Amino acid sequence: MAVVSLTPGTTCKYKGQVVKLNRVLNLQEVLIELPTEQLVRVCIADVCPIDAPSGAECDAYQFVKEADRNIALKRFAIIQPLLGIRIPAHVLTDTVQRHNVSTATLRRWIHAYHQSGLPGLLRQKGKREKKSRLAVRAEQILQECLQKYYYTEQQASVTYTLEQIKLRCALEGIIAPSMPTVHRRIKALGRKLSIQRRLGRQTAREQLGHIRQNTLEANYPLHVVELDHSLLNILLIDEDTGRSLCRPWLTLALDVYSRMVVGFHLGFETPGSCGTGLCLAHALLPKETWLAGHDIDGAWPCWGTMQILYTDNAKEFRGSVLARACEQYGIQLQFRPPRQPNYGGHIERLFKTLKWRIRHLPGAYFKSKNKSKVYRPSKCAIFTLTDFQRWIGTYIVCLYHQRIHSELRQSPLDCYRQGMLGNRDHPGCPIPNRLANELQVKLDFMPYVERTIQRYGVRIGHLEYYDPVLSSYIYGVGETPVNAAGRKYVFRLDPRNVSCVYFLDPNTREYHKIPLADMASGDFSVYTKREALRRVKDKLSTAERVSGNLLLKEIQAIHTQELQVQQRAQGRKASTKKPMTLSQRRHRQEVRAKNDATTPSETPEEAVGVVTNIAVLNKENTIRPFEKIDDGASELFYC
Repeated sequence: MAVVSLTPGTTCKYKGQVVKLNRVLNLQEVLIELPTEQLVRVCIADVCPIDAPSGAECDAYQFVKEADRNIALKRFAIIQPLLGIRIPAHVLTDTVQRHNVSTATLRRWIHAYHQSGLPGLLRQKGKREKKSRLAVRAEQILQECLQKYYYTEQQASVTYTLEQIKLRCALEGIIAPSMPTVHRRIKALGRKLSIQRRLGRQTAREQLGHIRQNTLEANYPLHVVELDHSLLNILLIDEDTGRSLCRPWLTLALDVYSRMVVGFHLGFETPGSCGTGLCLAHALLPKETWLAGHDIDGAWPCWGTMQILYTDNAKEFRGSVLARACEQYGIQLQFRPPRQPNYGGHIERLFKTLKWRIRHLPGAYFKSKNKSKVYRPSKCAIFTLTDFQRWIGTYIVCLYHQRIHSELRQSPLDCYRQGMLGNRDHPGCPIPNRLANELQVKLDFMPYVERTIQRYGVRIGHLEYYDPVLSSYIYGVGETPVNAAGRKYVFRLDPRNVSCVYFLDPNTREYHKIPLADMASGDFSVYTKREALRRVKDKLSTAERVSGNLLLKEIQAIHTQELQVQQRAQGRKASTKKPMTLSQRRHRQEVRAKNDATTPSETPEEAVGVVTNIAVLNKENTIRPFEKIDDGASELFYC
């Protein structure tokens, strides 16, 4: 610590000048000697030490090693009798001889103690610059090989890099560096730069960068809602054939204030505008009908529009579909910094919790390779998409919302209710409005196209749609054909069923269902349509144009193939029934024979005849054990 020694003769600073302390006049003033040998009377508070050590040096004494602290105490014991007095020559000589130290060292210790106290007596470690003992050319080869082999995306090992260094040094006839030398050069660069050059900046930031939480602070429920997708670690099966399909995608909307899940969507399709729209529609709408439809007994009191929707920078969040829908419902859309998932840490942590719970279900995937050798998800999968959707809903409503949250110190449901209704410490917030038109909300977040209406209807993706409601808009309502010729109208599409589109009436702002002009193909999804379009283009030449009739015929062919596959799968299920063993057949034969013998409808005469016939058969045929009975005769009972 910095101290001002008031011993006469010591040096100190006064207004930036180095002065000598002459004597202490009183408790407020001292007499100092300026460099001009002039004596000046000054305030004692204006005098400061010459070299004020930094805070790190002042605190160094508390964290030094025991051996260094003992050395400082030993030095203090030597100079303690000499402090605060004018040292006579014989005393100084006696102290130097007794402790075997030089006079300069002794005066240096006294001066250091006056300046910093005990920390000034600590052993000072030398800070000399380390110089490389390698030859200049060897150092150049070492650095070149590190840049060429080690600091690359291929991530060459240190051993391989050293081999290349030795090879080049041998060709030039110089001494190669050793393995510790290479490790020291790598360590000198720093771990962060090393990881950044080998694994990339993203990995270096994730491993060594500063972790920052979500910058948006939620002050009440539905203030900030995070939205994101994740590929779940479970394999689902087909509802008709029972075959394993693929892993589903889950889209979640999480309220940051209460950690309540306000909505979700589960599907096989890759995340896009459709899954995002269905998740937001589920978040905005009341959940009573949805819970009843999935047979889930619980409360999910989440509905209404959120103030801020916080997402990453995926293209489905940056598109015009979500932007227009958020503008319509008064939702502010904000994006987190690119490639920094820690800004959406709340929903990322929920995905991790959910995947850990899914890990214990049949058909789940494991990260461990040892378990994959004996465990096959395709053989153990039992959940269909509908069943797993019900499972997720049950987990969210009955378990996650009811469990105590580690950060909130209460359940998400209780936090949401207190935030809405208020308590003694929180006044609460207005209850959001309930949206009644479920179809309109879902369609508002669906993908849309703008098309003109012609006399045949509207053409979207090589297919023609028509309904009488479009007749009045062929030339526009109250418009001349010239003004209405180029006018485009909004049509919404549900990718799960593109056999119809939804026309937004510009006057009533209501949606009208517009079916296909030819409904012979039935319902089909956009994925079936894409496959049919691919097949049609393979059959046609580049100059030929795809027509709607060819596309519909190919869609019907795909439906026929799917139906045949389902029938074959059902046939395989019936044929794969395990045959009964011999003991099962014998037991069934005994039961049937006993039931036939004790049937009440038989008359006594008939019973006697049966017994006589059995006795005759026993005389004519030898009695054999059950194991040697002809299996062909026994099958008559099971026809």
